[in-house]
Amino acid sequence: MSILRTIQAGEERWWIDGFAGEHAECEFPLPVVPQQDVGKWLYIVYQGVVEIRCQILRIEERDGPVLVGSDEHPINARCAVIVQCPGEPAPRPIRVRGFTGIRYVPGNGDWEDVEVWANAQP
Repeated sequence: MSILRTIQAGEERWWIDGFAGEHAECEFPLPVVPQQDVGKWLYIVYQGVVEIRCQILRIEERDGPVLVGSDEHPINARCAVIVQCPGEPAPRPIRVRGFTGIRYVPGNGDWEDVEVWANAQP
């Protein structure tokens, strides 16, 4: 099982591209603590398309406001998913529709698992 996370449509592209940068680790704050074993990958959805996946290294608890995004707006983070960067760009456009926020994707974390899951959504 992996995590699929949408990013606000108004987010600046450069912020998303930061996960493809040269940092060894990147922090991805979440307003919730995952309730399931999240497995290997964090998939990032931007403007309805899976853009990139990053390998999950660990999940650390947080308690309070964390600045995120290109405008550094605060979210009340409950945890941070620490991922390996650079991430891996999607091999092809994978459209995701019908939700915002966080979803769990069953499977081994392969791109095909995400594509099958996305195509099964209403």
